[in-house]
Amino acid sequence: MEQDEAPDTAAQAPAAVAYPDDGPLAIIARVALAGAVLAICVYGVTPPNVIPRLVYSYHLEHFAAFFVLATVAAAAVQRRRVDHLFLGLTAFALAAELARLLPPAHRHYSFANLAADIGGEAAALAAVAVGGFRARFPRPRKS
Repeated sequence: MEQDEAPDTAAQAPAAVAYPDDGPLAIIARVALAGAVLAICVYGVTPPNVIPRLVYSYHLEHFAAFFVLATVAAAAVQRRRVDHLFLGLTAFALAAELARLLPPAHRHYSFANLAADIGGEAAALAAVAVGGFRARFPRPRKS
């Protein structure tokens, strides 16, 4: 091979094997997604004096909850585009914040909490998007 020729990138990267939708990791990811959604729903409408605070900042709790939710959602629904996943999770965050106004929670709506929710989603999904971007490049051949 001459110096000016481009390497054959198709020969470098092995063909990706699709993971089955009914594989154990896919099922675990879906169960974890259902658990995360349920936990956020229960935590969001339960009166504040019933559930202990996990960290000092409410906003950090929101950020962490939606970071975990977005990470698990990206694993559970891996065929969805990242931007569609972000919009769906944002709609869920908005609904969860509005549900706080209903009994039994009787909490106040907070734009700062919604912003923390969206920030957690964005942080998790940015890592997923960057990983997908990096996967598009061929891996360097070992010498």
